[in-house]
Amino acid sequence: MVCALAAVALDASGTVTLARIGLAGAADVPLRAHGAELALVGSRPEPGLLADVAARAAADSDPVGEPHCSAEYRRHALGVVTARAVTAAVDDARRRQQRSHA
Repeated sequence: MVCALAAVALDASGTVTLARIGLAGAADVPLRAHGAELALVGSRPEPGLLADVAARAAADSDPVGEPHCSAEYRRHALGVVTARAVTAAVDDARRRQQRSHA
């Protein structure tokens, strides 16, 4: 139904320097969540911000409804999977940062 992919880079202070969020099932074609990416860059990725970023990505989407899955449900699912993807990307970036300082 929907898919979200995320990549995040952090600087030494833990601030996001790069964010990419891709969505499938969010419109007629796969798209990037540019507004959500911009909300992340320059910020410290705290749980409240990550939830807001996921909600923004979902709100900016334009999913197509089908008989077996409404547009509203797809938008909700996009918020859920985007939150998971962004959280995982931040966790991965933190682990990479810790390994590079070890």
